Amino acid sequence: MGDDQGKKMKIALMRCSKGPDVPGGSLSVSKDAIVLLRPKAIFSVGACSGLNSKKVKLGDVVVSAKLITAEHKTTSSRDIGNLIKHVADGWKAPLQNADEYNAKVHCDGVVLSISEANRDMIRKHPEAIAVEMEGGGVYAAAHDFKTEWVVVKGIKDFANEMQSSSKKWKQIACVMAASVVANILNAPVIFQDWPHFNAASTWNIKKDLNQLRCEVGNIVKKMDTMMARQQETKDRDKVTNDFDWMRTEVGNLRDKLDTLMARQHEAQDHEKMTNDIDQMRSEIGNIQDKLSSLMMARQEETQHQGDVKNYLDRIKIDFGNMSYRLDDLVAQQRETKQQGAKLTTDSFSDGFDPTGIIDNIRQLYKNREGWLAPFPWCEDFHFSFDDIYTRLKVICRKKTKGTPTDRVVTMSEIFNQHEECEEPRVVLIEGKPGMGKTTYCKKVVFDWASGKHATGNCFANIVIVLLIKCRDVESGLWEAIEDQLLPREVGEDQRERFFDFIRHNQSNVLLVLDGLDEVSEKKLPMFSEIIQGRVLPNCRVVATARHEAGVKVRKYCNTLLEVEGFTEEDVQSFIRKYFKAEPNLAKQLTAHLYIDRKLYEILTNPLNTALLCLVYEDLKGIFPESRTKLYMEIVECVLRRYRTKQQLPENGEDLVDLYESQLKHLGSIALKDLLEDNLDFDEKELGKHKASDLPGFGFLSVQPGGSKLRPTRRYSFLHKTFQEFFAAFYLSCQLIQKEISTNSIAADKKYRHQLKEVLLFTFGMLAARCEETVVNLLKSIATQLNQEEEKEVDFILECVNECKKKNKNVDEKLATTLGASLQTETVEVSRVDETLAVFLSNFLKTNTTVTNLTLRKSLQGGVAALAECLKNNKTLTMLDLKFTKIGDDGAAALGECLKYNKSLTTLNLFSNKIGDDGAAALGECLKYNKSLTTLNLIDNEIGDDGAAALGECLKNNKTLTMLDLKFTKIGDDGAAALGECLKYNKSLTTLNLFSNKIGDDGAAALGECLKYNKSLTTLNLIDNEIGDDGAAALGECLKYNKSLTTLDLSDNEIGDDGAAALGECLKYNKSLTTLDLSYNTIGDDGAAALGECLKYNKSLTTLDLSDYEIGDDGAAALGECLKNNKTLTMLDLKFTKIGDDGAAALGECLKYNKSLTTLDLFSNKIGDDGAAALGECLKYNKSLTTLNLIDNEIGDDGAAVLGECLKYNKSLTTLNLFSNKIGDDGAAALGECLKYNKSLTTLNLIDNEIGDDGAAALGECLKYNKSLTTLYLRYNKIGDDGAAALGECLKYNTSLTMLSLLDNKIGDDGAAALGECLKNNKSLTTLDLSDNEIGDDGAAALGECLKYNKSLTTLDLSDNEIGDDGAAALGECLKYNKSLTTLDLNHYKIGDDGAAALGE
Repeated sequence: MGDDQGKKMKIALMRCSKGPDVPGGSLSVSKDAIVLLRPKAIFSVGACSGLNSKKVKLGDVVVSAKLITAEHKTTSSRDIGNLIKHVADGWKAPLQNADEYNAKVHCDGVVLSISEANRDMIRKHPEAIAVEMEGGGVYAAAHDFKTEWVVVKGIKDFANEMQSSSKKWKQIACVMAASVVANILNAPVIFQDWPHFNAASTWNIKKDLNQLRCEVGNIVKKMDTMMARQQETKDRDKVTNDFDWMRTEVGNLRDKLDTLMARQHEAQDHEKMTNDIDQMRSEIGNIQDKLSSLMMARQEETQHQGDVKNYLDRIKIDFGNMSYRLDDLVAQQRETKQQGAKLTTDSFSDGFDPTGIIDNIRQLYKNREGWLAPFPWCEDFHFSFDDIYTRLKVICRKKTKGTPTDRVVTMSEIFNQHEECEEPRVVLIEGKPGMGKTTYCKKVVFDWASGKHATGNCFANIVIVLLIKCRDVESGLWEAIEDQLLPREVGEDQRERFFDFIRHNQSNVLLVLDGLDEVSEKKLPMFSEIIQGRVLPNCRVVATARHEAGVKVRKYCNTLLEVEGFTEEDVQSFIRKYFKAEPNLAKQLTAHLYIDRKLYEILTNPLNTALLCLVYEDLKGIFPESRTKLYMEIVECVLRRYRTKQQLPENGEDLVDLYESQLKHLGSIALKDLLEDNLDFDEKELGKHKASDLPGFGFLSVQPGGSKLRPTRRYSFLHKTFQEFFAAFYLSCQLIQKEISTNSIAADKKYRHQLKEVLLFTFGMLAARCEETVVNLLKSIATQLNQEEEKEVDFILECVNECKKKNKNVDEKLATTLGASLQTETVEVSRVDETLAVFLSNFLKTNTTVTNLTLRKSLQGGVAALAECLKNNKTLTMLDLKFTKIGDDGAAALGECLKYNKSLTTLNLFSNKIGDDGAAALGECLKYNKSLTTLNLIDNEIGDDGAAALGECLKNNKTLTMLDLKFTKIGDDGAAALGECLKYNKSLTTLNLFSNKIGDDGAAALGECLKYNKSLTTLNLIDNEIGDDGAAALGECLKYNKSLTTLDLSDNEIGDDGAAALGECLKYNKSLTTLDLSYNTIGDDGAAALGECLKYNKSLTTLDLSDYEIGDDGAAALGECLKNNKTLTMLDLKFTKIGDDGAAALGECLKYNKSLTTLDLFSNKIGDDGAAALGECLKYNKSLTTLNLIDNEIGDDGAAVLGECLKYNKSLTTLNLFSNKIGDDGAAALGECLKYNKSLTTLNLIDNEIGDDGAAALGECLKYNKSLTTLYLRYNKIGDDGAAALGECLKYNTSLTMLSLLDNKIGDDGAAALGECLKNNKSLTTLDLSDNEIGDDGAAALGECLKYNKSLTTLDLSDNEIGDDGAAALGECLKYNKSLTTLDLNHYKIGDDGAAALGE
């Protein structure tokens, strides 16, 4: 397989039996494949069963990010682990309607490799999404042979469903999985640097190991002969058991030798191999002991005693010889290990020794990286790591969505294995600006240079660490190593030999790429290739980046870490170290932090902590209120120190105003370079300030003057944050001086995206320098957003947050301005604190358009201010506070506001840690509220007391219509309390108690309330541990209820008795229209009882009994009821056990029924006789419109009877016979009916056995049919002749609008025949010919028809054999067509010429 550039790769296909350990199973086949073919990787491809239908669906593909067997849990191997994260890139499902079906590839799947019968194992691993049986064997073989491996399988069925998958679904699942793997294998470049198994040079013990294997084989043969001889001896059972044991042990020994044969090519694994050989020797010793015991036990045997003794003696001698041989191998191995322990420089023929260069790099790190000096303007801020370095909190994040975890990772653990990767190679460390990413890198290299890394971790084997500052890289990695690390006197020859040393010792090299976020877009691909492993693929890599840059390479990394900066403890530690000489100052600062807790949010950023210490020294305890204020203080601090250094007088002037010209010019450079994606600039851009103040301020760093790649001087900002700050200073000056308008900033979207940080700083500066301008800017942005679909309210609030001042009037003015200016109905804010909550409260005071307010994250203290505002608000109708952790106090505050609020109709408090007290507070206030109609309390901690309090409010409340309490902790008592109060309530229509634990007593109490309640229409009691007694109590009470229309009791423990009791109530109940009893344990008796009672019921329209134990007797009883029932319109019996007799009984009764419109018998066991009986009923039935018989066992005879009867039926519109066994004769019979039937609009015959003759018969009859609009014939065996016959019918048919012939082996002739006939057709709008064998000639013929056809709007020709000529022919004809809107040519061989023709 290969790509368009001619790069190819050999692929071998090997088939195995089902299961890992059986003969020919995945274990033995994989071992043979690895030893014989020496592959780069092994893929296990096929079908599997899904475990969670909410996460996967049929046809989805699961890739084993993690595999769990009965003995092991493992992630996929390292290189494969990196690759599988992107397997879906460029992949499209090989389906006709791929976009509509939305098949997915699950790259993060947890897969069980066990028998589906192992239910205990499945229950223990709810995180697993699929189960299969071969992956464990593949893993075992690949692990032993150190080969890359992965499992890729399609979902064919679900293990928790009783029915087996159809043959077609198995085929689809396999094809889907194979297409994913093919998508990978079509890019050989990915694998070009992967080593083949056994690719390294062999050792000189290969011959000895081969001989050992032969000797083991001889031993096995001797054992076989001896076993045969022992058939005549006495006490054969004991002898047989002994020798069975020996044969097993020898087999195990042989497996170990197979493994050693693989490992003898791994020059780095000497110690492991020595241990394995020692273990094998020990096992041989055990076998010898067993043989000795066996010989003693056989001393009294007489028959063949001499032969037995001779055999045993020989075996003992053989084992002894093998033991001696192994002694020699171990000795050789130890000698080899000692030789291999020398520095790898011996492998260079010219004797090059890199030690000198490595030592120079170590010294460079000690001198350059061993100091923490973030502020070059401040010479006294210059500490060694030993004195100032403070631990940085680094946590692990999930690769899937970047979700943070609680796991803190130390520096020595960054390359440790974890659940997402067994052998991490690339570690990405992300963090916000100033969080210490660079400091972390400096610490890594300094500790390596100083020899401080502990032994036994990932750094123990690192020979050299290469720290590359990404922003300084000009052309490539090797040039960067030379420019940044190598001594200047290193010559070209030494340099190239050192580079060769790195290439040959990649596993001992650590590459540190610091600052990916400071790389321009045009250079990023160079670093991406390093991270992907296309350069130095076996080298370990640590990369750092801000989040916005990290997301671009995150998918290629094995481990994702986040520098969270300092904890409170770390902040205090840093302060103590900083003020080591002034401990009192450290105490004062720490004490101040305890008072002002908000500062800790700023100080999690280590750079801010350092800046704060610096400012604290200068300002003596005056703290900034925002990040803008902090940086402004830093600027003033720097300017003061600059003036001191220049011996300029302090005259009390505002230094920012004094140097405004210089700072504004610096800001103009910063903004220009940010817009151009530059992180540094040429000296000439300084203009008139080149030789004066600007370079001397200390805001700029000079690039190394002696750089070989940079002969001219260039400057860069100390940090990107400083660059953004000065760009904002420039903007704020322009706005204040009216050089630009606030409207121009608002209209330019760059400031809300690319330059987001700049705009945030701009707001902060304007708030401090010109309140009028900041108000106008906020108003302009709000006005601009009114014209855009995406309101970006979150970002506006961030800007406002940067304007924080001690003057609360300014905050309130901004809030009221925004409220009056912003015209939006919906506000969604992802992160809210108390200050922002107060701002939103003021915002709502002046806003008259917001009706829906959604807040996320932790609201906590801010909810009180929000609730206070809502007392007087008159516009808000929906408040969504899910996942905001408001708790009981927050619920109480909201409840208090509800006493006064008159507009809110919906309150969503999903998952908020509200307990009984919070529920009680809400309930108390609802007594007085007159507007709220919906209250969502899903997934809280409300128990019986809380339910009782809510129930109490329901006695008096007259507006609440919906109360959602699913996934709470309500039991019997809580249900009873709710039920008691519902006796008096007159407004509630829906009560949702899904997944609580109300049990039988709770159900009985709720049922009791139904006797008196007159408003409740929907009661959801899914998954509540309700059994027969509870169902009986509910049923008894429903006899008197006149309002309930929907009762959902699915997924409980109701059996036949409970069903009978519910059925009894149906005799008297006149309101219930829908009863869902699916997923219980109801059998035939229960179905019979329900059926009997339905004879008298006059209200029920929908009855769901799917996934039951109901068989033929139950179906017969239900059918009997249908004779007299006049209301039931939908009966769902899918996934039951109904056969022919049950279908016959249902059919017989349907002759008399006049109400049922839908009968669903999906996946039962109905054959021809059952289909015939159902068909017979269709002659007389006048109400049924939909009959679903998918996945049954209906053949030609059944189809024939159905067809014959449909001649007389006038009501059925949809007949679904998907996945049965209907062939040509059955298709012909169905077709014959179409001549006479006038009601059928949809006929589904997908996945049957229809060929050309059946298609011809269908086509002939369609000439006369005038009702059928949709005909599905996918996955059959229709060829060219059948297609031609169907095409002929299209000349005459005037009703068919959709014809699907996907995957039917139709070639050019069939396409041509269809095309010719379509010239005259005026009704067909959709023709699906995907996944057939149509080539250029067929495409040309179809194209010719398009010149004349005026009805066809969609033509699907994907997955055929059409090339450039076919595309050109289609393109030429499309010039004349005026109806086609969609043409699918996906998965083709069309190249540039075909594309050009289509474009023309």
